[in-house]
Amino acid sequence: MKSMNEMNLFYKLAKFICKHRWLYYLLNYTWGLFLTLIGWITLFFLLITDKVYRNQDNDYFGKMIYLTRKKHDWAFSIGTIVICGNLRVINNSWCYSEDEVNLSIVQHEIGHSIQNAIFGPFMVFIVNIPSMIRYWYRSTFPQKAKGGYYDIWFEKSASIAGIYWKAKWTDII
Repeated sequence: MKSMNEMNLFYKLAKFICKHRWLYYLLNYTWGLFLTLIGWITLFFLLITDKVYRNQDNDYFGKMIYLTRKKHDWAFSIGTIVICGNLRVINNSWCYSEDEVNLSIVQHEIGHSIQNAIFGPFMVFIVNIPSMIRYWYRSTFPQKAKGGYYDIWFEKSASIAGIYWKAKWTDII
């Protein structure tokens, strides 16, 4: 469990990075280069196998968001690349359908890319692996899952960092 001082420091860093977009890219392409490269390589293979495409309907979050061709109820980010499970933009909101608006998933995944800028090469061990295990466990054993998905520090902080980003920028290049 992270202490309150550690979380306050993270939130201050996240706000600072969101305020200075150039720092987001500088950190992701230097300190966080490992996952950023894996993200671009993954995207390359998903694009050439026609598994994902870039949303052309709306550039609310811009060029870092790619959608799957098939409907999925998940999303993930690797470095600066975000892959969303066939979300659509309807009336300037990311949705699974016209009834279900889910902008928060996109913001949350962008928050993970901000975490990559902050945690760099340690991101894999302190966020990615625990997050994948948590998602798998909660999907496989939903009756045993306690609390909400975003109750753990690395998921909650990703959501808050994504909200900071949305508050500052309405497009991502």
